[in-house]
Amino acid sequence: MKSKKLILALIFCICAIFATPWPFPAPFVASQEEKPSVGLLEQYAKAQLRLAEVDLQRVEEYNARVPHTFPTLYVEELRSNLETAREQVKFVQANGEQDLVQQQLRGLATSARITQNDFNQAKEVNRTMPGAIRQVDLDKLRADADLATLRLKLAEESSKSGSPIDMMHWHMERLSSEVQALQRRVDELNLRR
Repeated sequence: MKSKKLILALIFCICAIFATPWPFPAPFVASQEEKPSVGLLEQYAKAQLRLAEVDLQRVEEYNARVPHTFPTLYVEELRSNLETAREQVKFVQANGEQDLVQQQLRGLATSARITQNDFNQAKEVNRTMPGAIRQVDLDKLRADADLATLRLKLAEESSKSGSPIDMMHWHMERLSSEVQALQRRVDELNLRR
């Protein structure tokens, strides 16, 4: 219960940060590797990319030492996050920092495409080798693909309306779903102890 309250407080703080205009022209701590001409959004996208790379590397190293420490679906999700982060960096570098909504839509489209491909590949594996992938895992992949597609559609609808309130609701839903996914992972890890 305490962790859920902490998660809700974290969501509130994140929403407050996004709702408040950023008063500083540069981040609190400028990276020594970054050129001064690189904008804040590009620095942020590159930092997310680096985090995604390190997360995947860490999990792969653990699984190399002790196989199946992290489940395959989790590793695939990290690969999907890495692909999305790469797309976001490319988008910011190509289009500048003017349109955050388009960047988010592009990341969601990449995520929807990857989750649908994962589901299709799993179905194909089971078609050629029946029972190789459990039905519950196929169901999870299908649900992930459906959810990613619906998130993309919700974001597209919110961006079309142009209403800041619609966009705020969409961000709140996205953050809530991410926190719920994190809570499920924590619960899974606690059950494995």
